Amino acid sequence: MACKLNIYLIGLSGTGKTRSGQLAAELLGWPFVEMDGVIEDRAGKTIPNIFKDNGEEYFRDLESQILEEVAKRGGRIVSTGGGVPIRSQNRETMNSTGLVIRLTASAQTIHERLAALLETTRS
Repeated sequence: MACKLNIYLIGLSGTGKTRSGQLAAELLGWPFVEMDGVIEDRAGKTIPNIFKDNGEEYFRDLESQILEEVAKRGGRIVSTGGGVPIRSQNRETMNSTGLVIRLTASAQTIHERLAALLETTRS
């Protein structure tokens, strides 16, 4: 029988949501959903360009819509965008359809990870 609950990973950018989610999905044999990637695929542009072209409210609406879609399916490991918990409706959705795990890291670790990510995107 398939699990009806999801595992939602929340936290700031650079705390390891994507990598931890990939590992957990592999261990559990569950599908992995990286919400930022789904948003970019749906919009046909990068998140910075969504913000630039359409504004934050549009982005947050799209983020909430995709979260609702993901929540309807169970048994997934979901790496959320760092801002997903900003909206109370998103917190309610996650709490009612799964287990929410907040990942943390030191400021230095986050800085190092984001700096490394910035370097790879510039290359």
